[in-house]
Amino acid sequence: DLGQPVPGEAYIYGLSAGPDGTIYGGTYPHTHAFAYHPDTGATTDFGSLDGVQQYARSTAFDPDRNALFVGLSSPKARLFRIDVAGGTRQEITPAGFTGAAFSDLDYAGGTVFGNRDGTLVTFDAATGAQVPITDAATGTGSLTYPISARGVSPAHGGAVYFTTAGSVL
Repeated sequence: DLGQPVPGEAYIYGLSAGPDGTIYGGTYPHTHAFAYHPDTGATTDFGSLDGVQQYARSTAFDPDRNALFVGLSSPKARLFRIDVAGGTRQEITPAGFTGAAFSDLDYAGGTVFGNRDGTLVTFDAATGAQVPITDAATGTGSLTYPISARGVSPAHGGAVYFTTAGSVL
């Protein structure tokens, strides 16, 4: 038992790891994001990301920019980027973006992949802009794609893999 990383928070969600072994996560019920440093046992609390939302439900670490992406849930899906060195937080949810929850986030090859209410959405990690997803089978692009997976694979050959419709890769 390593204790509570953020006092007063009841649950921890969406753990992800940095290349140095730092563990990142989000909390309920006050949407804190945090870093746990196993080598020292210290915790960095990046603070509450929203005074209304309750769930910092998912995280993804971007080693290229030393940034943590945090997906909020309930009542609205929102996306934040945190510069872990300085603690600067920035909401990057696109205007007009809809949905209730980010249940998963992943990072691969400069892109943040999110499961928003059962649909895959992607964001450029540098700019925060939502980017189209290209269907490998048809070559068509869309801002959303059905997903049933809890996340995507690491990037390989310019692609990531995930399941849709239960067992379709």
